[in-house]
Amino acid sequence: MTKRFCILLTAILTGLLFLSVGTLALAATAETAEPKEKIMIQNEGYAKDKKGPVAFDHVAHTKAGVTCNECHHVYKKAGENTWKEGDEVQKCSECHDINENTEKDGMKVMKLQNAYHRNCKNCHKEEKKGPYKKCNDCHAKK
Repeated sequence: MTKRFCILLTAILTGLLFLSVGTLALAATAETAEPKEKIMIQNEGYAKDKKGPVAFDHVAHTKAGVTCNECHHVYKKAGENTWKEGDEVQKCSECHDINENTEKDGMKVMKLQNAYHRNCKNCHKEEKKGPYKKCNDCHAKK
């Protein structure tokens, strides 16, 4: 009876161990793979903060058919976005300088505000959906 009990207890504990490790791995994957539903794009670091932050809704953009790599990018060669879904997402300001256009690995890198405006406004204008004409359509009032 004692031997059977030890075998049963070992089997149960082993099963629980595998279950907990699998659950933790799944939770970690979901946390890194899923974007936050809504983010606030702040205007930190500018000498003069003329406009308020911009609220960005990942869900609304996904439902509208916008793919992740239309905004997220990594350029290792000019003109070729090597970023793919599941890759690490960096803050835009890690490459785009706040104050000036720069150069990295022989490629021109647009300053941050111009990069945001070019990507967001041009897409909205091209799609004829969403705001692109007035600053306060995107920027929250200060």
